[in-house]
Amino acid sequence: MSIVRVAPGVVPLLLAVASCDSPTPPVDPAPSLTGSYVLVGYNGHQVPVDLGPIPGKIGEVTECHIIVTGGELTLNEEVGTFQYHYELRSSCNQGLLSNPSMAGTVVREGAGLVFTIQQVDGPLQFPGTVVDGCIVIHQLEYQRVLDG
Repeated sequence: MSIVRVAPGVVPLLLAVASCDSPTPPVDPAPSLTGSYVLVGYNGHQVPVDLGPIPGKIGEVTECHIIVTGGELTLNEEVGTFQYHYELRSSCNQGLLSNPSMAGTVVREGAGLVFTIQQVDGPLQFPGTVVDGCIVIHQLEYQRVLDG
């Protein structure tokens, strides 16, 4: 700051001038969602989740159940891509019954996400949400894997 001398009888005018020495701190953007996430919940329940008996032949009751055992989401917000999968296993022998997966593009819209996959008949979009560091897609809840 410099001192300006004013001649007698002149009223000084004070101006506030922004200084490059003390910039206003930038507003932090929302933290990046890029990273790896593990499946921690399915339809509001903590994994592993029992989805019920494995369907048998008509009228047959099976003792083995379908269990959601885990999964992973990889998201790259900067590039706008995602890939996820989860596992369905048999309660009797832990054999893999199915490993549903999807990959496509993702765009953040506020606290929400829009996932898009390409199908033969055109793109299909579905919403996702970001809640307390978790990403929820349909009934799947993925929690970020911390680096370190």
